[in-house]
Amino acid sequence: MFVCFKGWLQRITLAFLIELAVVSAFAQESKLLSEIDINSGLPSNTVRCLKLDNEHRLWVGTDNGLGIFEANTDIQKKIINTIGSKSIWSIEIKDCFVLIGTRYDGLYIFNKNTGQLSFYYRSCLNLFRQ
Repeated sequence: MFVCFKGWLQRITLAFLIELAVVSAFAQESKLLSEIDINSGLPSNTVRCLKLDNEHRLWVGTDNGLGIFEANTDIQKKIINTIGSKSIWSIEIKDCFVLIGTRYDGLYIFNKNTGQLSFYYRSCLNLFRQ
């Protein structure tokens, strides 16, 4: 009976090690980002929102503007320049539109394919700040 128990213990241990190896292999990320801060191009270290788009670009809304990591086209750079140093509190990407909500300046809706500002809704809070 002791030999039978030893055989089962070996089988359970082997199954556990195989499962551990398989789970570890699937848990590896294909692309890891290094630590991101103002030295690597982030407008501010105060991050308010994050969004990952279909092309695996990381959109980061900060207190001093918008950062798009791996923004390798003029379209993304145009959106960043249009937003400027406004405090970004929300980012949403729907179909061909990028919606960017700011703290005091309102909602910006950009065409993701052209980088053109499609709509701008001014915040009513901006009227009271003056």
